[in-house]
Amino acid sequence: MRGLNKIVLIGRLGNHPELRTAKDGGAWCSLSVATDRLKKEGDEWKTDTDWHQVRVFGKDAERCGQMLRSGSLVSVEGRMTYDHWQDEEGKKRFSARVLADRVGFLSDLRERASA
Repeated sequence: MRGLNKIVLIGRLGNHPELRTAKDGGAWCSLSVATDRLKKEGDEWKTDTDWHQVRVFGKDAERCGQMLRSGSLVSVEGRMTYDHWQDEEGKKRFSARVLADRVGFLSDLRERASA
């Protein structure tokens, strides 16, 4: 049986999208998406925020760069990727990122106009 690598996020952007152009001329965009969850500490419930680094490509990247702003509510569907490398000091480094297949714009037009 084959495995499944699928992630779905609904959250808000922590900063403006970073739209860039690759060497081959294709567009790509970096998003930083925050998702909140409740956790219990003693008798109180507290909000804990997880930050997800997302990369979007092609026309979707261009749309994200044009339409989204810090605080925009988005849905992201994609897959997790992991990078491993060794830095100049010989330490092993690791990063995780979501490669988006789809990004949905969930903020209403009034929110986008005021951003």
